Amino acid sequence: YTIRHWDVRTQKVRRKMVGHDGGVRDIAFSPDGETVVSGSDDSTVRIWSVASGSERIVCEGHQGAVTAVAYHPNGRLVASAGIDQTIRIWDARL
Repeated sequence: YTIRHWDVRTQKVRRKMVGHDGGVRDIAFSPDGETVVSGSDDSTVRIWSVASGSERIVCEGHQGAVTAVAYHPNGRLVASAGIDQTIRIWDARL
């Protein structure tokens, strides 16, 4: 339910990203490293600020768990795949 951003040198958690109502299945960093996208058992795709850990966008539409997420190289689009056998494309900009 929680994404943890770890500092590998200190082995301490830098940020916690809390908001999913189910287990997190996949995450991906944006090309610029400023955001993270996550897919979850709660059927949502969420985009988070790496700097603050805050949730920026919630994308709803899958009917079941989201099993894979990826950023387009331009950083403006996110793709997600779910157990509902659909692939969705989302606008990752605010």
